[in-house]
Amino acid sequence: MPAVNGAYVWRALKDTKAIIMACNTRNPLPIPGIMRAAQELDAVVAFELSKREIYLTNIEGLYPEGDHSLSGMDPKSYAEIVARYAENYPDVLYFLHGDHIQIKKVNCQQIYEAQDLIELELEAGFTSFGIDPSFVSIPENVAILTMLARPIIECGFGLEAELGEITTAKGYTTVEEAVEYINRLKDAGIDPDLLVINNGSKHGNYDPGEEVRIATDRTKEVYEATGKRIAQHGITGTPMDQIAKFAEVGVLKGNVGTEWQNVLLANVPGLEDKYKKWTEERRKALGLEKLGIEYANAPFLEETLNLPDEIKAKVADDAYLRAKGFLSAFRSQGTASIVKDYLAQCCCDDSCCCEE
Repeated sequence: MPAVNGAYVWRALKDTKAIIMACNTRNPLPIPGIMRAAQELDAVVAFELSKREIYLTNIEGLYPEGDHSLSGMDPKSYAEIVARYAENYPDVLYFLHGDHIQIKKVNCQQIYEAQDLIELELEAGFTSFGIDPSFVSIPENVAILTMLARPIIECGFGLEAELGEITTAKGYTTVEEAVEYINRLKDAGIDPDLLVINNGSKHGNYDPGEEVRIATDRTKEVYEATGKRIAQHGITGTPMDQIAKFAEVGVLKGNVGTEWQNVLLANVPGLEDKYKKWTEERRKALGLEKLGIEYANAPFLEETLNLPDEIKAKVADDAYLRAKGFLSAFRSQGTASIVKDYLAQCCCDDSCCCEE
């Protein structure tokens, strides 16, 4: 079936103790495995990419042909790829989420880029959006989000608001900060479906011996004080027994990103070495202190899309197994039926939700 409106997913599930897995698939090959797992478990699944993954890296000179996304895909091509895979899984219920539409500084260029990206994603069929001005003060954050969210709200799509840049040295988001943030948004006429906070998570892989420090107690306190379900970022590497607790503390959306890159590199012979070599060469050429291996996805996109079918199947099979593990820990089983029932009820009530 076609992609569903993400807003209806958040509304249908807001009172459940289930989590929707949102997959940052920087390369397309894990997608069919994820879809197979979601269809088998009757689970809704989101496919998402962040601004740097689907639009611009903002690293001058990184790619010789000019700046573009680190995945090598744009909103239109990504949406088309996901839709093509979905043709083989007719019962899977999915939607597209524009993640981390990030503004790090209050300047016209960053705001223009965010507006342009939102427009491109709306045109491509994205129906849920995460706006991230979390690097700036709460009043500035609210002002930026209010401006950027208008076309999203007018379309009736899902909205994720972010407070407290994750991995910041400033510490966890406080309950007081979260309450102030949500109240200011409401005063501005913005009522987000989801809230992102700094609760100790990090993006990417954990280093050997590094401890996972996701503060579930603080997460629960923020959820109870604001009434807003939480979008949990930075889940890759978190033990499954800890993930299983997230639904009890208000988490409704769970981002899984680097996991799928790990799947790709583990199952394509020689690819990880190519990624590392390219990354180190570009780091030295640009004089950077560090450069993440994820930026190597774009140069090798076409090569991976043209791999032999048996290697593609191996990637998809591994993604399937890992996706089943996450979906089970997230308590996602049966969420697709809940959303379908919600949509059917909307249509019976003559609301607009069945028009999507």
